[in-house]
Amino acid sequence: MNRTKYELKIDNELAMVLGKIAEKIKEIQG
Repeated sequence: MNRTKYELKIDNELAMVLGKIAEKIKEIQG
């Protein structure tokens, strides 16, 4: 499966956003 740099860029940004959300959830749960 051939993926474009644009698609990979979106995946990377999505992973970063999900990581930040996960950190926030951990903070809230304490």
